[in-house]
Amino acid sequence: MHANKIISLLDAEHAANASVAGGATLARALEQIIRALETQSDDAMLACILLLDDADRFTSVVAPGLPEDYRVALLHSAIGLHTSPFGTAAFAGAPVFASDIAQELTWTDGRKDALLHGFRACWAAPVFGANGHILGVLGQLFKANKHPTQLETELMTVAARACAHTIERRQAADAVAESEEHFRHALELNAQVLWTAQADGQLDYVARRWRDWTGGSGLGGSWGDAMHPDDLAPTLAAWQASVASGVPYDIEHRVRMLDGQYRWMRSRALCRRNEHGAQLKWYGSTEDINQHWQARAALLKSEAEFRSLVEAMPNQAWLARHDGALYWANERGYEYTGAQFGLSDIDDWSKVVHEDDLAGAVEAWRGAVAAGTPYEGQFRLRRGADGAYRWFLVRAVPVRDQDGAVVRWVGTNTDVQEQRNAADKLAYLNFSLEIEVANRTADRDRMWQLSTDIMLVADFSGMIIAVNPAWSAILARIEGESLGMDFLELVHADDRADTLREFGKLEQGVPTLRFENRYRHCDGSYRWISWTAAGAQELIHAIGRDITDEKEARTALARSEQALLQSQKLESIGKLTGGVAHDFNNVLQIISGNLQLLAMAVDDNPVALRRVETAIAAVERGAKLSSQLLAFARRQPLKPLVTDLGRLVRGTAELFRRAIGEMIETDITCGAGLWHALIDPNQLENVLLNMAINARDAMQRRGKLTLALDNVTLVGDPRQPELPAGQYVRLAVTDTGHGMEQDILDKVFEPFFSTKKEGEGTGLGLSMAYGFIKQSGGHIKVSSQSGHGSTFEIFLPRTLEPLADLRVALSGPVLGGNETILVVEDDVHVQTAVVDMLRGLGYSVLKANTAQSALTVIKSGVVVDLLFTDVVMPGELRSPEMARQAKLLLPKLAVLFTSGYTQNAIMHGGRLEPGIELLSKPYRREDLARKVHHLLAKHKASPAAGAAQ
Repeated sequence: MHANKIISLLDAEHAANASVAGGATLARALEQIIRALETQSDDAMLACILLLDDADRFTSVVAPGLPEDYRVALLHSAIGLHTSPFGTAAFAGAPVFASDIAQELTWTDGRKDALLHGFRACWAAPVFGANGHILGVLGQLFKANKHPTQLETELMTVAARACAHTIERRQAADAVAESEEHFRHALELNAQVLWTAQADGQLDYVARRWRDWTGGSGLGGSWGDAMHPDDLAPTLAAWQASVASGVPYDIEHRVRMLDGQYRWMRSRALCRRNEHGAQLKWYGSTEDINQHWQARAALLKSEAEFRSLVEAMPNQAWLARHDGALYWANERGYEYTGAQFGLSDIDDWSKVVHEDDLAGAVEAWRGAVAAGTPYEGQFRLRRGADGAYRWFLVRAVPVRDQDGAVVRWVGTNTDVQEQRNAADKLAYLNFSLEIEVANRTADRDRMWQLSTDIMLVADFSGMIIAVNPAWSAILARIEGESLGMDFLELVHADDRADTLREFGKLEQGVPTLRFENRYRHCDGSYRWISWTAAGAQELIHAIGRDITDEKEARTALARSEQALLQSQKLESIGKLTGGVAHDFNNVLQIISGNLQLLAMAVDDNPVALRRVETAIAAVERGAKLSSQLLAFARRQPLKPLVTDLGRLVRGTAELFRRAIGEMIETDITCGAGLWHALIDPNQLENVLLNMAINARDAMQRRGKLTLALDNVTLVGDPRQPELPAGQYVRLAVTDTGHGMEQDILDKVFEPFFSTKKEGEGTGLGLSMAYGFIKQSGGHIKVSSQSGHGSTFEIFLPRTLEPLADLRVALSGPVLGGNETILVVEDDVHVQTAVVDMLRGLGYSVLKANTAQSALTVIKSGVVVDLLFTDVVMPGELRSPEMARQAKLLLPKLAVLFTSGYTQNAIMHGGRLEPGIELLSKPYRREDLARKVHHLLAKHKASPAAGAAQ
């Protein structure tokens, strides 16, 4: 019974091919196979075939039994996985059996149309051409649920093969018809010039095309007028020789065309003779072969390109002589077979062809060579690298000369092992389809359960239908409570408008890619979710990834970059201010020194003395400004001590109360076991006093100021690269003032920036604090919100060194002496002022303008008790080195440095080197006197200490 059905299908195939040979259309021919397939079914079934074009699109449908509207719907089927049985079969190249259309949820394109037309089962199989390309899809539609048996599968395969043969027969017939039509037009459009000549060689007829070419008639001997000068003599000689002997005339020459250009021509002629052999007439033609000449160069280029193309092919390519002997192969062939010199003759097949396939392959090849017909076969070839065999599709076509004789064969070997493997697996897949579906369903369920991304199904009203466990893991919401909920209730209010717009796109069939919005966590916080979603079957299928941490990381990176830019800006400003302060301090020293000397001279003139004191006060304000600039620039000389910050802050409490007033409450709290920090205590007191005064102004003299100290251990935060990991003492200064906006916070540490009214501040207090803390190896940051006060946090690195005693500032009466002091200063005006002040104090003073000249004075043997030198001196010999050499010459020599800006000459890490004594410019006469008297007294009392210095 089954064999009869196959025979019926083969009969239908023969009838279809016969109708194609008779000129019938492809659709009419395929209808015969379709109807034959329908009659072989034991159940109510309608068959159809959807044809594909070269771009893999459905172009036509042959379905004599299907309604017109359903044929149109089938023609618009999409090609791809999970579209329809037809689209999936065309995409995957394998049969698809939908035994129950109503339950086939993976059928997303046209399933409703099939159900509306009463179909309950659908089978689809790809129709393969001889070259393995899919020509179309054969389908069977049943009115009842039905799964194919093995016999029905085989019958469908036979029908698909019959359709393929008919399609290719029609394509071949169309190609032959097109070729014949092309040849007919070629004959009708002969491009040659036909001509005749008398027996003596005089032309008596020339076709009109010669006039179109050259503009002349060509009759008689005028044809020579159009000849190229270099070709005229040899062409005429060849023609005269042929006329004289009667041998055929054949020569190539150039002819001038109407546009003045020369083109290559080939002229040929034969002589017609009478029965006695006498010449009667010459018949000739002139053919334009200019393209032939150009083609010669192109041919060489083409052959080179062909070889390059063949070498670049992934397939093996080879050439054989007309008798079938292989003489060339591309690199792919050598690489695969491992041959060194290629295949030399047909006997070499035994070295690479599997022994079970050798006889059949050789016999088929010899038959194709003998008949001159294309060759095609499949057999196994041995791989030289490991000896393994793989299946190849071997094809070859003959190349013929102009007479139709075979001159060579061009062949390719295509690896079809994977296709063979797929064909071997096809039978197994047919039997195990239900098991495979179950396995895939289980895989999908496992993916649903194990995915760390949210998987959600909802309808277009927004109601949640299903969620996977990741929903609960990310949002801490129980699955049972979430089902039936409108997911828009969980979307952040600021994101709902965008979410609704994206929702509308899904309804229009536009998929969602990387749409981000915020969903409310069970604890009330929000998590950022990135969604990919698509609408199908009136449902939304969405996958959401939690990107909250990623967004926070990006935000932190942006903050870090902004902080880096701010730090770089402050560093640039600091370098500028440090340079300005150096020259400014020297100028102030000249003014201050001369004013102090002048004050002593006008002591008996109250009016003049008052004016001088006013000028001195102005100089002191300038000195303070310069000191603040150096502090911001991190160039001020520091003398850090191991300090108990709790004791220092508590000791300044009374100072704070006097500075900020009684209406502001002050609260100081210190954590237990507070660590020590290495800091200049005097400078820190100035910082805290400035911050307290700023807080007073921010609170409008009414509120609460809190100073809190505690120990903190930081592990390092990439969002705060300026604050590395380590142990710190944190000092937080908090006020209840009006707070600051973000644009103010970005500039709060910049010099001369102030929110106070003009004249109420210099804008250097916080910049000085910033520079001092940074110079001390710490960090300062501020947090504030408008209307909620501000908090400045100072982080100072912990030190394990023992606690030091706080220095006592020099005080007491201004005393002089009779010792000898060497003053080294390159600025003449500064030098004059300081020499006069020292001499006024009773000291003997020597002076030098450079470090080298000062060293010369000391080497002269004169007694010098104290060396008073500027840190920054011109010349190759620097002041610190000069002082070191002077100490070697005079071990008991006291050294006092002075400078408006040290430029790290006697500083290390922003701090004075141990044992260095410095008097910063500008200094008062009293400070100079006390410092000099202190150092001289110290050296007299302790020579060992002097030697150590």
